[in-house]
Amino acid sequence: MKIIHVVNGFPPTAVAGVEQYTHALARRQMERHDVAIFCRERAPDLAEYTVRDEVQEGLPVLRVVNNFHRASGLETHYRNPDIEELFDAYLRETRPDVVHFQHCIGLSAGLPFVAGKLDIPFVLTLHDYWYICPTTRLLTRDMALCPGPHRGADCRRCLGSAAQISGLLHHLPLYAQVRDALVPGEVQRKALAWLERVQLPARPAGSSIPQPFVRRIRFMRRMLNTASRLLAPSDFCRQVYVDYGLRAEAIQVLSEGLELDRWQRQPPRTSSPHLRFGYIGALAAHKGVDLLARAFRRLPDVDIELHLFGSGAPNDSFVARLKEAAADDTRIQFRGRYENARLPELLAGIDVVVVPSRWHETFSIVTREVLLAGLPVVASRVGAIPNVISDDVNGLLLPPSDEGALAEAMARLAGDRSLVARLAQAAKSTSVKSAETHALEIEAVYREILDEVDG
Repeated sequence: MKIIHVVNGFPPTAVAGVEQYTHALARRQMERHDVAIFCRERAPDLAEYTVRDEVQEGLPVLRVVNNFHRASGLETHYRNPDIEELFDAYLRETRPDVVHFQHCIGLSAGLPFVAGKLDIPFVLTLHDYWYICPTTRLLTRDMALCPGPHRGADCRRCLGSAAQISGLLHHLPLYAQVRDALVPGEVQRKALAWLERVQLPARPAGSSIPQPFVRRIRFMRRMLNTASRLLAPSDFCRQVYVDYGLRAEAIQVLSEGLELDRWQRQPPRTSSPHLRFGYIGALAAHKGVDLLARAFRRLPDVDIELHLFGSGAPNDSFVARLKEAAADDTRIQFRGRYENARLPELLAGIDVVVVPSRWHETFSIVTREVLLAGLPVVASRVGAIPNVISDDVNGLLLPPSDEGALAEAMARLAGDRSLVARLAQAAKSTSVKSAETHALEIEAVYREILDEVDG
């Protein structure tokens, strides 16, 4: 079977959750099938839509540069005819049996239509909420849970004025050419970052959704409804998209799998007189790491530590503010970016992991990795997290964005090491699906849709 995965980025230049998942799945599949990758790449030093063709760990990877330098207005941030044209030529050349869209962000939400016009069956996995929410997470700017534009949410408040002002400027004759000739790229990026912080006035209560967002909703629904199969990593994620207007029977729930081999031979745990809390993941506001730092600082100076593993987005001031706020608390240690392969080793020096997400996680791989390490999890009761964490069994579940409840939970664990031991024992027995099982399930989906086409 010839399989093409379409994704917003790919290692080693992009290593977030969807990129890592796609990499692991493709590596498994290439043992039995002909697999290739079509992905977006951010490369400010290269011209827009430069194509780089390479082989990465035996996988053919075609990278298309999109720095959004030519984007103007809302639609050009989710539709890109230039990339669609490149994808059309790529599919005509490679002629895959099936295309698996892992993510279209940074590329074009019109890519599935390209596959459809060429009569190539395709699967699309709903890893997050980008097809509903332009910022992917269904969170407002102040990190409150959002019902989505289809429920009347004012997306303009989250997107700021950058897209609108950029759209107006791009209608001026020769604007892009003059801008690129006279304004250095770094200055352009700083200007856009400043514009993104500018708040637009709230839409009057009862007023209609602005037409650009109505068009986006209609386009995304129409595109998703053309998929041969839609996959959701959890029942929660599926229900969100059903609420968005998709048919429940069109979405198949298929939880992800993890590489279990490396957890079979875990390094010996290190001992410490301190109770070591840990955080694993991006240092970003939607992940709630700032909430965790504040809650931890509320605890008395007892034998506890907080280890923060991860890094922030490029040019994001969030991490600098986070470190500044925690600078006077020596119990908080910033451990920096980590390689996922080293996770068993890192978790051997941690006693409890905190997952303080503010957004509705669609699956949460890190939560399952922590359980495989035999550690209890303190987590927000949001999204799909309660599917794997049972309160007071293998962890503690708390209301999201509740600093007081988080501080109280950590204080409870610090004062009761027997509770930590009991939760850890249950964590070790939690069942986690293997990556190989998941890969075989995905391949079964491919065969089903190919049989439907042949039938």
